[in-house]
Amino acid sequence: MGVFSPDLNKDHSWFKKQQSQNYDLFGTWLTPRLELDTNKPTLFLVNGWMGTHKDNLQYIDFFEGKFDIFGLDNRGSGKSTLEGDLDVVQFALDLNYVLLGALDEKFGKKAVESGTVILQASCAGTLPVAVMYADKFPITKFITHLVLISPESKVYVKSSIKIFYYTPVWLAKIIRKGLLPLILNILFFGKKRADARRVTRERLDSLDLHVAQRQVKQFLKKADVSELWESITVPTLILIGQNDKVVPPRLSKEVASQIPNSSLLELTAPDHLLVEYNVGFVRKAYLELLEK
Repeated sequence: MGVFSPDLNKDHSWFKKQQSQNYDLFGTWLTPRLELDTNKPTLFLVNGWMGTHKDNLQYIDFFEGKFDIFGLDNRGSGKSTLEGDLDVVQFALDLNYVLLGALDEKFGKKAVESGTVILQASCAGTLPVAVMYADKFPITKFITHLVLISPESKVYVKSSIKIFYYTPVWLAKIIRKGLLPLILNILFFGKKRADARRVTRERLDSLDLHVAQRQVKQFLKKADVSELWESITVPTLILIGQNDKVVPPRLSKEVASQIPNSSLLELTAPDHLLVEYNVGFVRKAYLELLEK
């Protein structure tokens, strides 16, 4: 048996049943399909909670065609279904199913040799990565490198935001419409944090509050993968922000200390938008990672 689920290498019937019944994640190539190149590294982008592939379009310019890039809409967001449950195991199952499908699309059915494959995950999106490695999900055989941005073992949410998620939906809608700008100005004070306010506002405005409240109870509140990180053995780059208020740096450093083959890079940014404010550093770090 695995940590959370049956041993997927032995119980294929269980795995096939799970993926056929519960697959609800939307993924798409950000690189135009006609431009996919089997000689290029593949970059999978897993967002934090409620993220969508539209958040990743910037990576096309960042990496200037050096990667074939695949983005995801997390369950309950974008083009993914609003139905179905979400917990850290289900998140991992969804990722495994969609990413294997993407490799099949790029390299042909049942890809065996897929070259360099980087999986980048952010914030809450790092938790299912730990599950996939602890339970030896099939996709982990193809991933050659990991990039974890602001990783955390349990999802950190400020008390002021938690209250917002646990209020009745009708009241949460009123707060979102009338008080959200004031709340964000307090949480992300100052001109330097205007981008963080804008991105957070866009995310919160797009939420289906019924879905958000259900997922908070299933995923954000219960998930804890603190004992699983040591299962990761591939070269792993961990990016953290010195001024990150969404995921405090100490939480990401705790993760870094548990992954054997990892390197830690602290970036200066006014808030949680690490990559956007450090494009040059991140691009260089990726290229150095590929040399490992």
